Amino acid sequence: MADQWLRDGKWFPDVRVRQWLSDVRGDSAHEVDMYKNFYAEASAWAHPTAESCTGQFTVKEDHFYLNSAITFDEEACQQAVGLLASTALFACFAFRNAVVNERAIDPAWRRDLYDLAREMSGEAMPHLDRDWDAEQAHYDAVMANLRDRRYLKGQLRTHPRAYDNLKPQDSD
Repeated sequence: MADQWLRDGKWFPDVRVRQWLSDVRGDSAHEVDMYKNFYAEASAWAHPTAESCTGQFTVKEDHFYLNSAITFDEEACQQAVGLLASTALFACFAFRNAVVNERAIDPAWRRDLYDLAREMSGEAMPHLDRDWDAEQAHYDAVMANLRDRRYLKGQLRTHPRAYDNLKPQDSD
């Protein structure tokens, strides 16, 4: 939906997104409420409001003057960068969790991710410890067993569990 908003200039109201989450994806009422709360908070941060713009103006004798010199707020910047970094870190862990097995991901990427998580949290996180030499050997063995992508179309055409071989013959 966001893609269509950006590409076509069409915005989907939050209520439609929540309806889609509930009806199409089958999210629980609790999950939809969590999204609603997230959207409200993210929207407040993403959209300028009168309150967020008050520092850009000076009021003198019922007149508004634009402050031409904006002062850098290091604390606000650090907070924003921290929020962005933690959100990116969360997305990376979500990706790792979505993969069939974490060992299917390049161990160097995972090691960097785990090191970053430790650095950002200041915690040891022993549950992320791995024997990285063994992880690399496993990954290399899996990569060596992958078939060349040129075989994929033929495999999908002939494999009995491929979608085209499972669907009814008269459907498109």
